[in-house]
Amino acid sequence: MTCSPHDLSWAIGDRDRVGLVVFAGKPVVKVPLTTDQGFFRMSLDEVTTLSAPRGGSLMGDAALARYPTRPARLPGLHRAFVHESRRRWGRPEAPCPIVGLAPGGECWGLVFEVPDGERPRVMRALEKREAAGERRRETRTVETPDGPLPAFVWVSRIDQNPPPSLETLEASLRAAHGVVGNGSEYVRGMIHAMQLHGISDTLVDTLWERLRG
Repeated sequence: MTCSPHDLSWAIGDRDRVGLVVFAGKPVVKVPLTTDQGFFRMSLDEVTTLSAPRGGSLMGDAALARYPTRPARLPGLHRAFVHESRRRWGRPEAPCPIVGLAPGGECWGLVFEVPDGERPRVMRALEKREAAGERRRETRTVETPDGPLPAFVWVSRIDQNPPPSLETLEASLRAAHGVVGNGSEYVRGMIHAMQLHGISDTLVDTLWERLRG
């Protein structure tokens, strides 16, 4: 069947229970089953190509999804757009800014409990994903609800140039288009992943508001 989402409204009866799930890299429930037809149609009108994340793993999802997690604060490092994607999310002539961990501030995220016997396999997967040439693995102390814990983190290898302005980041993200998706979709994926765990980041949130405006 080929039609726009708005064309589906003819198939919905006044007493039907309806729900809305959008798909890309992962399914996202936009409307749970409901009899509220007005809310459903309003949500349907808001669906765009950015309504679901497309690919990309965040906070170790691909390698770590099976392990218990807890929220953690990492002092001394913060999220910053200090890397570039020239294939997955951008192109050589229009690279996509990619997040890493830079010195200063703090970063809220997740700490994963990986059993000792499974740690070598998980570390190999993470080392490959985290691009060892651009990041170095360090052991840092993170703060959790159960007290401080040692954790592996990947810290970005960056130069001393000043960080790009919000205007420059926004322009670069809007211009980036790669084989997985575009710059706006990359940021939307981060927002979605953080929201799933009750995490927010001022820089990422601000950029998303500018991109969606």
